[in-house]
Amino acid sequence: MRKRRKLQGTRRAGLIAAAILVFGYATIDAPSTTNLSWADEATESSSVDSTLVARLQTDDEHRGEKQSEYVRALSELELGLQELGLVNVLDVDPTLLVELKYASEDNFMGADVYGDLRTAFLRPSAAQKLKKAHDLLKERHPELRLLIADGFRPRRVQHRMWEIVRDTPMQPYVANPHSGSIHNYGAAVDLTLALADGTRLDMGTPIDHFGILAQPREEQRFLREGKLTEEQVANRLILREVMTAAGFIHLPIEWWHFDAFDRATVRSRYEIID
Repeated sequence: MRKRRKLQGTRRAGLIAAAILVFGYATIDAPSTTNLSWADEATESSSVDSTLVARLQTDDEHRGEKQSEYVRALSELELGLQELGLVNVLDVDPTLLVELKYASEDNFMGADVYGDLRTAFLRPSAAQKLKKAHDLLKERHPELRLLIADGFRPRRVQHRMWEIVRDTPMQPYVANPHSGSIHNYGAAVDLTLALADGTRLDMGTPIDHFGILAQPREEQRFLREGKLTEEQVANRLILREVMTAAGFIHLPIEWWHFDAFDRATVRSRYEIID
């Protein structure tokens, strides 16, 4: 049986010297009633106003400059993740937006369970796929950005989530920590769509809405029943199209979840991280 690696609790002297990075993040206070659709606009006009494109590019450049102002020492947890080969997604693509769902109280647990983990980490190959998806999104819809809600998730957090949902209707939405989630390997990402300023698009449910309304496989039925709007389904489709085009695998029961590789590949290539 493969020996599972645990994060080290002490810093190594060689890492302390390099324990500074540019910390980029977006603080999002988007109302749940945001009602935005970009599919209709794309249908009405196949060309994008050049002034808008130039402004959005400037916004991205400005965000990169602002991120350089937020320099902090890496936490022991983040140092450990780098030592294990994971990368900060903002080092791969500084124009991504990041707001970790479980680093706040705005989640189904109602608690910040991430502690010192404040930005999203992934395996390098998964992070490159994410950058490709983001590039495709900006090419097709220059006004939109990917907003990352979760990447690598320590298995200790998976245990806490499992204890809450076990033997409830929410259980199918949380992987058993004994076998592990793809998040625990650093090869899965939860994300949504937002404007460049962080205003989220309406996807029909929040991220971590553990109910059938969040399931992509049921979207057409809910559209017919009026429980989802055409706009909400169109927004989900934009997200799925760019993510799958970049090589991700979508989860049929969560519109926000994408795996970089299938489970067999992940388990053969990577080790779970506690």
